[in-house]
Amino acid sequence: MEHSKFCLVLPGDSQSTRRLSEIFIAGCIPVFIGPPYNSMPLASSIDYASVGIFFNVSNTVAWLESDAKWAMSPDDRPMTPQDALYWLPDANVSRVMIQVPQIPLCHSDSSRLSI
Repeated sequence: MEHSKFCLVLPGDSQSTRRLSEIFIAGCIPVFIGPPYNSMPLASSIDYASVGIFFNVSNTVAWLESDAKWAMSPDDRPMTPQDALYWLPDANVSRVMIQVPQIPLCHSDSSRLSI
């Protein structure tokens, strides 16, 4: 990360994880991919619209394959963007958000990738 200009912030169960802190410490420009983030650390103090790039991917269902194997049951998965109240962002990034209909899978079996 220390040699990167841009660092991805992918959707997960929480946006307040240390990943975003690590990105800022490394001096990267955060690139948020996914549905709008509902909670951003220090949203009242940081102007995220001026320090990050935001891609709102409207069709995240395409990221999941019907035969995908989950380590948890489907009922235990994090909330989805269909729950509108959950996805109300507290950081004003709507004016800079780039709308993307979907991002296709680049590799259907990520377990075979050696990273």
